[in-house]
Amino acid sequence: FDLGHAAGILREHLPAGVVPRLALVDDLPTRTSGKVDRAALPWPLAQTSAADSDLDGTEAWVAELWSSALGADVSGVDEDFFALGGGSLAAAHVVVAVRERFPAVTVGDIYDRPRLGDFAAYLDELEPVASVEPREVRPVGRGAQLLQVAATIPLLTVTGLQWLTWLGVANNVAAWAGVQWARPVSWWVLAVLAVLLILPAGRMVVTAGLCRALMAGVRPGTYPRAGSVHLRLWAAERLVETSGAVSLGGAGWLVTFARLLGARIGRGVDLHTLPPVTGLLTVGDHASIEPEVDLAGYWVDGDVVHIGAVEIGENAVVGARSTLLPGATVGRGAHVEIGSAVVGSVKAGKRHAGSPALKRGKRGSSWPRELAPHSRAWSVVYQLSAGILGALPLLALGAGLAVVAWGTRDAAGSAELVVRAALWSLPGALLALVLFAAVTLVSIRLLSLGLREGFHPVHSRVAWQGWCSERLMDAARTWLYPLYASMLTPAWLRALGARIGKDVEASTVLLIPSLTTVRDGAFLADDTMVAPYELGSGWMRLEHAQIGKRAFLGNSGIASAGRKVPKHGLVAVLSSAPQKAKKGTSWLGSPPQKLPRAVATSDGDARTYQPPARLKAARGAWETLRLVPVWLSFLLLVSVLVL
Repeated sequence: FDLGHAAGILREHLPAGVVPRLALVDDLPTRTSGKVDRAALPWPLAQTSAADSDLDGTEAWVAELWSSALGADVSGVDEDFFALGGGSLAAAHVVVAVRERFPAVTVGDIYDRPRLGDFAAYLDELEPVASVEPREVRPVGRGAQLLQVAATIPLLTVTGLQWLTWLGVANNVAAWAGVQWARPVSWWVLAVLAVLLILPAGRMVVTAGLCRALMAGVRPGTYPRAGSVHLRLWAAERLVETSGAVSLGGAGWLVTFARLLGARIGRGVDLHTLPPVTGLLTVGDHASIEPEVDLAGYWVDGDVVHIGAVEIGENAVVGARSTLLPGATVGRGAHVEIGSAVVGSVKAGKRHAGSPALKRGKRGSSWPRELAPHSRAWSVVYQLSAGILGALPLLALGAGLAVVAWGTRDAAGSAELVVRAALWSLPGALLALVLFAAVTLVSIRLLSLGLREGFHPVHSRVAWQGWCSERLMDAARTWLYPLYASMLTPAWLRALGARIGKDVEASTVLLIPSLTTVRDGAFLADDTMVAPYELGSGWMRLEHAQIGKRAFLGNSGIASAGRKVPKHGLVAVLSSAPQKAKKGTSWLGSPPQKLPRAVATSDGDARTYQPPARLKAARGAWETLRLVPVWLSFLLLVSVLVL
């Protein structure tokens, strides 16, 4: 078998980035299951070692890192990282290893110096960090694992009681409607359960009270992993998840929830993310914290857990999907840009971005200088809206259950009841899915009326419309998942009001439809954000965002308000789109750094943008099977109600 000839054929038919490295083995090692044992495959492949080459010092060390990441023979200073098959992911692996000695190195440094000799010479110019002693990390003991498993049972019971409360209401309604098998439950019992477990105010008070009890006496510091403090912290976070406090997601409820947890929240604060269960959070007056910011205030480091306070100063802004590590302080009037990680302090009035966040200059002046007013009336509107939006999926499920109740209303016995319930659960599940999709579609369309670009007070009609739109779209990704990451996604987004071109691939994208344009052939990967609203000093900024023709927005990538991914452009994983970019450019990180890129050419688009009809048909048939888990989940719900 000629490995070189085979590799040549692959290069003729595949883009450079996906050409595999080949090795000849006597047979493929397998596990007892019959699957290939990847760990037993030869890696790195046979190659010239650094000791047998002319390389030494930093050059030899870099050669070993490249060889480990690429599985290639790296033996000279003129070797090119990308000619050896390297790409952005391999570069990231190399940078992780290099940072053990040179923490300032970035992926962009490899792109700027792809030649081994140049990259090694660059490293020699840097100041290496002091050598680190090897550290022994103790594994979590079996006792702690068993304790967590045992604690999961009462935590999940909370979720079970919530569903049983809703099922009890449905059961009583069915009994009132004359369904023979329904047995009424005391409305007083259901009312108490609803107040404590269903209504937002009750859930907040109960959850916050239990979290305060679990975290009593916990102060900033370092604690053993799987020790008492860590297990209490773990239990408090699981409690917040299982109780549904995360679904509060409202600009009005979260401030109240944070204060109940013990956080100090100033006046006029816009908090659009979940507060830490530790209560070790201080937020100054008129500060703004955008969605999906990590304020947990702890991190697990091997066999220890670091817990610290987080402080956000007056009139500061923390961008969406940022992380504030324990002990982080954001100064008064500072701005942490979207997707950043703050370690330490951000000085007052400064703008920081990146991971770790570094100073990028002064805070911009494009926003209105005066503070936007807050009103109690609009706080109530946001609170009520959060409750209504959270109830929409439950109302759709209720309609589906009503179909099952109607179909089983005159069942003669238990056996007939079970059979009928199983049969009617299929149309019931479909009705619930279609009904929630229809409600979402109509609601988004109505909310887009009068939704204008520009700066609007958070406590105003337009900002409320933007917030409701984003929350509805977020919920749709969960409850309508068969419509996402499928051939139906472009049509679904187009129906919602987004301008979507032909042959677009979209996964679980979060966007405001009326502010989004996606050109022909573009690709939006998992958990991407397009045109998210931005906050600052009581204002909300809404701007249009665009994904260019055949552009790529990577997993968890962000095209912020007013940004554009250029035609044939690429924004990498966990990266943000630049303010301005030329056609065909690639960008990595936040703030985005431009990377060199060779655009692959091919004889046609049959393998990418224009697959043949038979592949589309096969994909459509496979994706239709997504309805099976939807039906089974609904059938489980029906089974609990019937049995």
